[in-house]
Amino acid sequence: MQESREGLKGVLAQIACRGTDVLSRPDAVRMKWLVCGDGTYLSVAAAASVGSLPFRSGGPYTHVEVGYPSVLPPPQWAQEYEVEPGVYRQVPVEAVQEWIDEHGGEAAAFSVEAHARNWAALLANPVRRGDRRFRGWFRSRCRG
Repeated sequence: MQESREGLKGVLAQIACRGTDVLSRPDAVRMKWLVCGDGTYLSVAAAASVGSLPFRSGGPYTHVEVGYPSVLPPPQWAQEYEVEPGVYRQVPVEAVQEWIDEHGGEAAAFSVEAHARNWAALLANPVRRGDRRFRGWFRSRCRG
């Protein structure tokens, strides 16, 4: 299976190709939280049990579920994809890649399971655009 798709980069490309459901596919992507170059972050998931398309495990996926971005996404996302505050279902992967690129590209990725402490700290500390101290702190703790 092709590991990357046209225009997609990094962990997002892997999620689009293999999904995030490790129970149905052992080589699925475990890194679900993506951090952008300017310090913004979002959760991305693709599996049969979340709001992604097509509705099957294993991918490839054309649409993913985006959760709890630290900066509001484009207003169109709220109108078309938001199902509850902070959760956006069936967002085209190309739109997610555009949003990531607008925020400095993909800088880091981590899984909730492997970095639970960092995840809790991340949610407790709102990211301010351009805050170098936070970006340095976050990157130093989210490698792996």
